Amino acid sequence: MEEWDPIGVPDFPEAADEYDGDLGPLAARLRGGAAADAVAAYLTEVEEDRMELGASAARNERNRALAARLLAWYSQETTAGAA
Repeated sequence: MEEWDPIGVPDFPEAADEYDGDLGPLAARLRGGAAADAVAAYLTEVEEDRMELGASAARNERNRALAARLLAWYSQETTAGAA
């Protein structure tokens, strides 16, 4: 929620699991070797379709940056785990 919180729920303890349903599909993309564009597209799809937030160039850019960070983190974690 610190990096991706499109509907602003961190101040609501009862919403701590708000995005849990999005983690499995996101993790599957990371494990499957998805490119940053595909990860960003998934995040954007969740925001625009499921959350019905509508299109936003600023959110798209934020999701591209987040996707790059996620892929870098995942690569580092899987490389460290293999060592």
